[in-house]
Amino acid sequence: MRFSFLLAILSIFLFSNCKNDKPQISDAAQKKMDAGLDTLTGAPVRSENPYQLDGCDLFPDAQFQEIFGLNPATETNKRTLKNESFCLWVWKRKDWKERESHNDKSDVFQDPECRLALKLVNFGTETDATAQLKSLQNEKTVVVPNFGTTAFWLSEKSTLVIQQKSFNVHVTLEISDLATENLEKAKLVAAKVLGNMTK
Repeated sequence: MRFSFLLAILSIFLFSNCKNDKPQISDAAQKKMDAGLDTLTGAPVRSENPYQLDGCDLFPDAQFQEIFGLNPATETNKRTLKNESFCLWVWKRKDWKERESHNDKSDVFQDPECRLALKLVNFGTETDATAQLKSLQNEKTVVVPNFGTTAFWLSEKSTLVIQQKSFNVHVTLEISDLATENLEKAKLVAAKVLGNMTK
């Protein structure tokens, strides 16, 4: 009986000591954790995507109306792909009737619609995001300064691509037949999106 009692006391003592012991993290390991590196391998740790559920959260209706002067809820066809960090807005151009009439009579197509598409791609690490961005470069690529880490305008796709840490943000905008006008508006949209990502 006495042996069983002593064994029980010893077990409680050992358990309480184990419970109260906190693992000690070395300064080197803490620095790696702060830098987003694996403490064992030193490799970058993949970041999560907080915008995975709905890409439209990156560009709220109020900001859309501020830039384009339209109420997206009633004046656009707004679509999203759940869990894909994607959002698409489609609306009629002011001269859509003339364009459709032209298309009925000519082989040269004039788009009667405007489109804005946002796509956020999480590559997990800045290294992978940079590599992907470089793979998109060609002789027609235009560097756009003062956006994220790096930003390019792909005129053939009417798309502004911006690296923000481990993310690449794609802003595709088609509201004009002039690439310069599409770019200027795309920059306004991108500024809002990047600001929302830091909130």
